[in-house]
Amino acid sequence: MTNNQSEKVVRAFDYSKFNNIDISDDEDNFHPNIEKNFNIRINKEVRGRKINEMDMEKEELKKKDDEKSKKRLQELERKQIWHAGNMCEVKEEKTHVGTYGRSDPKRDILPGKEEGMNDAKDLDEYMVWKGQNQKLLDELVDAGGNMTRTQQLLEKEGDKLVTQDFANTYLMLACLEFEMEGNRKRSYKCAQQSQLLTHVKELAKSFGRPPRDIVTRWFQKVADNEDARKIWEADVDGFAKRVQERAVEKKKEEAEEKLRKREEEEKYVATHWKRKDQIDAKEEEDEEYEIGEAVPMVEAMKQMTKQERIEMAPGGLDPLEVFEELPQEMRRCFESQDTQMLVDLQKTMDPAIFNPHLIKCIKAGLWSQPMGDDSDDEKEEEEPKIEVLESSKHVVE
Repeated sequence: MTNNQSEKVVRAFDYSKFNNIDISDDEDNFHPNIEKNFNIRINKEVRGRKINEMDMEKEELKKKDDEKSKKRLQELERKQIWHAGNMCEVKEEKTHVGTYGRSDPKRDILPGKEEGMNDAKDLDEYMVWKGQNQKLLDELVDAGGNMTRTQQLLEKEGDKLVTQDFANTYLMLACLEFEMEGNRKRSYKCAQQSQLLTHVKELAKSFGRPPRDIVTRWFQKVADNEDARKIWEADVDGFAKRVQERAVEKKKEEAEEKLRKREEEEKYVATHWKRKDQIDAKEEEDEEYEIGEAVPMVEAMKQMTKQERIEMAPGGLDPLEVFEELPQEMRRCFESQDTQMLVDLQKTMDPAIFNPHLIKCIKAGLWSQPMGDDSDDEKEEEEPKIEVLESSKHVVE
């Protein structure tokens, strides 16, 4: 035998360390008269105690640097008892949970303060798409809860309803809109269809396929798998509940905004308007106080271009358009040139109607009040004068 033949093969990895693997036979090696679980527990404790004793001895030997200790350490390494608990060491651990059937709040378009598109371009594209497919969207909502009808519709119009994200956006926004209108039945139909599209897309991601290709498979899955159907139904109920909560919140926000706007209108009108009783009181103090005479301006305005009228208006509103939008009672005041009639009307008409129109009249130049120096608030309060634009001749010029 040559030296080459007698040489040991040097392996890249020494597998001899696994020669002493302790295969778990705890369930087979016990006395028939001893309770099974008790015997297994004893065997594990004995094995664990031996391993701990060996580990403690190895730690002590590692602290020493003599040859005897090194040989003893190598011997213990060879006698190391390997089992399922110590053969491998976890370096990094990750848990991946499938998302099918579960909403991802970071990616969901939830009804709330983020309603709508991300930018003006998205909004324009959405509005165009919605206008082109409104009839199809209504049909999709009508089919809510009818699985057969919905499946047929999605298989036929999958490119528009499944592939296009705008369909789900519409369903979410419509769901909130119907809830705020008190139409909970139709709102729930929107919730059903919205979550259905979401589940189809999640299933498509798990298969790595386009959503339209998964429509039939999803309906089969829900029909055959009770758990999958319950997950979908639970998500529908959860989404519908969030929409109901958001509807209450949004109604409150709109009421607060309406109140704030009304207060601003009243404040604005208060700085440009004097009630008749205030005017009468002022007239008693100052006989020279006069209310400006209203002059017909409609015909003069019609002779001007819209751009000329807007440039003339202090607030950038077309006075002719503002005049034509006035309630009939207010129009009669301007047509009859009766300023006192307008003063009296202000006392009887609902402020929610009168104030917004008066603000537009002021911004359009139909009604003006010289306020003096705007920087002097006290002077502004002390010397208010109400007058309608003095002459149609000025408008034409």
